[in-house]
Amino acid sequence: MSTFAKQAIKKAKLAVLWVRRILFAPDHFSTSPLTRLSLAVRGGYVTDQAAIYDFKNNDKREYLSEFDWYRSRWINEPFDQMLNNKIICTEVLQQYVKVPKLLAMRNKGRMVSLEKRRADGYLSNHDSLELLKDHEVLVMKPLAAGKG
Repeated sequence: MSTFAKQAIKKAKLAVLWVRRILFAPDHFSTSPLTRLSLAVRGGYVTDQAAIYDFKNNDKREYLSEFDWYRSRWINEPFDQMLNNKIICTEVLQQYVKVPKLLAMRNKGRMVSLEKRRADGYLSNHDSLELLKDHEVLVMKPLAAGKG
């Protein structure tokens, strides 16, 4: 596929994302339609961001808009899939910076240990509770997704 065609497809995807996920994003703050449209057109922000970032008192340019976040997904091409996979990304980055320790992952509905090497590799409910007792706080995240 030509470079021009790839760029055209990216722009079309961004346009669809803008309409679906920014212009028509859920509005949890009962924002007026005019304000909502203004936020979407003038920077690509959703109404939740305007409330969270307090744009009445803070400069919008100091925050990453929803649209900019979507556009940033292509910054790391051709390595974006590798960097979005939390296990692979951790393996690469831990050589250079401090990263959170990965303890387990979910595979086909079962928890697989990445820390303790059990014979079958799977964590029982009891093992999972022991992990929680040992570490006090556990964070569960999708294996491959953006936004942290």
